[in-house]
Amino acid sequence: MHVCAQRKSRSGNDPPLKFEVYTDFESACYTIMILRLSQVVGSKQRCNEILGYFAYNGKNLVVFFPGDIQDFYENMIKNQINKKYSHWHYHHVLEIIQKKFADSHILIIKPSRMHGQMYSCYDHFLHCDAYGNPDYNKPSDYAIDHLETIILNTIKEVNKDLRRNDYVKYDLPTVLIGFSKGCVVLNQLILELSNRKKCISENACDTNINLFKRIAGIHWLDGGHSGENGTWLTNEGVINDLVSNVPLVCCHVTPYQMMDGTRPWVYLEYERFVQLLNKSGGNIKTYNYFMDKPRSIDYHFNLLEAFLNNI
Repeated sequence: MHVCAQRKSRSGNDPPLKFEVYTDFESACYTIMILRLSQVVGSKQRCNEILGYFAYNGKNLVVFFPGDIQDFYENMIKNQINKKYSHWHYHHVLEIIQKKFADSHILIIKPSRMHGQMYSCYDHFLHCDAYGNPDYNKPSDYAIDHLETIILNTIKEVNKDLRRNDYVKYDLPTVLIGFSKGCVVLNQLILELSNRKKCISENACDTNINLFKRIAGIHWLDGGHSGENGTWLTNEGVINDLVSNVPLVCCHVTPYQMMDGTRPWVYLEYERFVQLLNKSGGNIKTYNYFMDKPRSIDYHFNLLEAFLNNI
């Protein structure tokens, strides 16, 4: 006879767990794993730390790229600024996403570098400056391969731990989510998709876009960074490739990014992004949140709980 532990409620500041055991209403036992994997190898031996939630009979995979300030709880409380926002640590965000995407496996990919313990730098996906601001002009073509390899190696590790080769399946429909600075990875993936499609059509390279055959949708959550451009994609050809390969695009914004007087280009780029998506006939959904509230980083973070899931 199997013995199942009842699920215990956890606060946002509870310490991380490696394993949790749940029971359903029919008292059937199954395991839900929460794993923190410190060095998951991607392409070209680049490694990223992963926090993963692996559900019993998961039907989808959700991949989340966090923003500045966010980190594991024990790291956030070491910094006086980050400590104020420690409620939004990775484990708490994992729980939020799990509630929105039931029956899904979830991966939170920690950026490879945190400048000053504060600025998320996704160097393993694209060229960044010291503060993690993207430089899309520098040629790079490793984000797609890196993400695909990270997903594959994470799944292998989980299945190995459970001694079941099929607990997490590799070919599941996949949803990508970027929050704030994390949206630079989404942009880079789409830029590479567009470049690879052109290269393939011209028979000029031996590459693939297999990752995008599994993408069910992408969520941009209040994208932003401190650079002077490149917050949103504004090239019409790139947008056409996005629309032709991604069934649903969702944009969620707050006054924190849209009404920043010091960075007016963020709103202008967003307007252009949405305009091109609509022009291309894409399945796009746009959402505005807290527009009757003052511009605040608190509402920016509150978007993580408020955003709607239509995938």
